Amino acid sequence: MPLLGIVRATKNLPPYPPETPAAACGLSWYLYNPSFRYEVRWLNWRTNMPKMKTHKGLKKRMKLTASGKIKHKRANSGHLMSGKSGNRCRNLRRSAVLKSALAKRIRIALGNN
Repeated sequence: MPLLGIVRATKNLPPYPPETPAAACGLSWYLYNPSFRYEVRWLNWRTNMPKMKTHKGLKKRMKLTASGKIKHKRANSGHLMSGKSGNRCRNLRRSAVLKSALAKRIRIALGNN
């Protein structure tokens, strides 16, 4: 409701329409007046920031744990596994936790600030 006060002050509208008594009208006249509604919509568009969208590609590749860490699949485990030792293949199967400053940016891209 504070936006209505801003619009009223900037547009210098009369407190109530002249043909109706003040007690019967209230603020509803301003909400149903088409020019006033347009003004409120324009102000909302100017003042409210757009919503942050989740990065869908990142959402499919990373998982946010309950403690706030970021889990991901290790690199080099997709193909050509015959050239790698068994120990290395086993270690690549486990997921890893991201430990860099990149974690903050990924959290924002996932929609968890």
